Amino acid sequence: MARDPAVAAAAMAAYQKDGSGPLGMVGLVSAFMPCVDFPESEREHTKFYEIWLIDPAEPTAQFVLAPFQLLPRAGTRPKDLFSTSHPGFFISLVSLSSYPFSRGSVHISTSDPTAAPVIDSGILRHAADLELQARHSKWMEKIAETEAMASLPKPGGQRLHTPREITTVQQAEELCKELVLSMYHVCGSCAMMPREDGGVLDSHLRVYGTSNVRVVDASAFPLVPRGNIQTTVFAVAERAADIIRQGLGQ
Repeated sequence: MARDPAVAAAAMAAYQKDGSGPLGMVGLVSAFMPCVDFPESEREHTKFYEIWLIDPAEPTAQFVLAPFQLLPRAGTRPKDLFSTSHPGFFISLVSLSSYPFSRGSVHISTSDPTAAPVIDSGILRHAADLELQARHSKWMEKIAETEAMASLPKPGGQRLHTPREITTVQQAEELCKELVLSMYHVCGSCAMMPREDGGVLDSHLRVYGTSNVRVVDASAFPLVPRGNIQTTVFAVAERAADIIRQGLGQ
């Protein structure tokens, strides 16, 4: 609707007057969800539950309702993915994986410090991540079909991800592998864990093999936090300040 000059002008006028209107609020709505549609009988035969760090009843994904279109097939640039070039009005339902087990890597490829690193995100490489993401994606079909959501989409409107409803976990897995995206909040590329396990930092945030180089940011996380990473970054910074001030690890 913001493409309509009259609507855009009215929204701007409301915001400039008293901060009201669509420009005065956060357009995204999110909720942390457990894997709802996962029968107990199937859980018992799923090997990855043996290594879970959390109870299966706790959230394993963050659902986001966004008032715009996401087009994973449109290209590789964010400008393409979040484009408004597609005609019509859209909402996007997105499932963000929490506590992923997949591991990627970041490596230098040259001695040139200005060159970009080689990044392997490793998204959905672990079978647990793929199955959970698929089950969450399949369950989101029910959200779109349930009131008060069901009456919002245009009858017979276009589905961007797949023309027909996802009915099996296998279908959802194939779709997830095709459409998966990295969604902000990147972390863990200099993980604080034992060096033999691929870690980069010791418990005092020092880079292995150095005496005076520390990393103090989200890259120090050994695991991806379940929620957004901002407050955890604050905690790392506070702890790092204590470590440095007290001379720990010297």
